[in-house]
Amino acid sequence: MSLPSSEPLPDDIHELPPARQRHLRRMPRAASPAEWEILVESLLNLTGPTLEFFLLALLGAATAGAALYFNEPMLLIVALVLLPFNSPIFNLALYPASRKVGSALKSLISLAVPIVLSFGAGALVGWFAPESSFDRLALTTIYGPWWPNLAAVAGSAVFCSLILVRQDRLPRLAGAILSYEILLPLTLAGFGLITGASAFWPGALIVALLHLALALRSEERRVGKECRSRW
Repeated sequence: MSLPSSEPLPDDIHELPPARQRHLRRMPRAASPAEWEILVESLLNLTGPTLEFFLLALLGAATAGAALYFNEPMLLIVALVLLPFNSPIFNLALYPASRKVGSALKSLISLAVPIVLSFGAGALVGWFAPESSFDRLALTTIYGPWWPNLAAVAGSAVFCSLILVRQDRLPRLAGAILSYEILLPLTLAGFGLITGASAFWPGALIVALLHLALALRSEERRVGKECRSRW
């Protein structure tokens, strides 16, 4: 069902007929080179940095810090809702397909923003409230590798890839799981660095980086499986 090579293609995938859009998203390996390029460009645009992403990253990190400061589970839930879908991870996973260095660099910078903000929020809590308690927040599995967390990261990353490619939307729920597994350990690592809490530093930082690498690799492999013939 690829479009004939003689038929001009629009620049935007959303200008294609709905039936062709669905076919292209569900079977990208059957697409023509021109259709494939349109699909990749649409995914890059969907996961590209926006002002909303940076604002939500700031609000989410601040709320996560407040949750730790006040030892309040509801604030932690609000933080996970506020934190933006970590689209730079998926954007980076597209690099082997797109080969666009500029887009990859923007994604790296965008990814660094929530990382720095989350780490900084934890450091501020450690500075102003070094005796903070986390006994109500159920964070006992965040500062060390644990297979259920690894499975949750890999599963969420694969699910996000499928939804992004096939449904052209950001799966917020799966994104909240990734935020919990990647950004929250960074907040704890910042707290541990300032307070010297051995339970959080450097263990939580290692966990965050491990989860981040696993999410990126899982999404890259899933995209590669979807589009293997194009790489």
